[in-house]
Amino acid sequence: MPEVTSLQPKSHAKVNETGSKINDGTSSSPSIYVFLDIKSDEQNANVIDFSSITYTLVNSTDFTVLTKKSFNLKKNSDVIVESMFQDLIQSLADAIHSTCILKKLPFTFVVLNGRDLRLKFIALAKNIGAQLPNYLEYPTYFDVKKEFVKYQEENNLAPFNSIRYNSVTLNSIQQALNIKTESADDILLEIVKKIIASSKSGTLFRKPHDMNLDLS
Repeated sequence: MPEVTSLQPKSHAKVNETGSKINDGTSSSPSIYVFLDIKSDEQNANVIDFSSITYTLVNSTDFTVLTKKSFNLKKNSDVIVESMFQDLIQSLADAIHSTCILKKLPFTFVVLNGRDLRLKFIALAKNIGAQLPNYLEYPTYFDVKKEFVKYQEENNLAPFNSIRYNSVTLNSIQQALNIKTESADDILLEIVKKIIASSKSGTLFRKPHDMNLDLS
């Protein structure tokens, strides 16, 4: 299995092909959440071991699902099928272009674990020679595990700094929030909906991580 390697940034600029803004989480105007449900080995942070990825584009105000598609990256083998990953990138780029960029709607990625997008996804694309749009090479995203930790602390369900990030899993969040859903692909979306609806401060899922700021 390929391992994560450090990537040297090629550009500090955050520009997409039409000038559509990336959502910084502070605007109350209509925007889009781009959920990336990445199924991988949560126990090994250094190995790129994606089994499948589902993307779901939703309206950030009422969580209406606008488009959704799943990709089995391994099919019947233990190795990631490069052509399937290429197909995923193209399909995701097309969906973002038609749903967000053409309509000039800002968007933010939402992932369970920021490392899967920030390092592994980008490293895999580089390893197989796949070209990424600027917004995927330097993504702005919410890390659901981090938002969950803040949620637990905010609601006095855990002392400040008592939860180790690496101990948080999708299953543990689902159990803590009592999330029940018929489809496994909807768990991440339901978690975000529950956290936002029950947040006391209204500050959760408001300040995404911006990789472009890491480069400045």
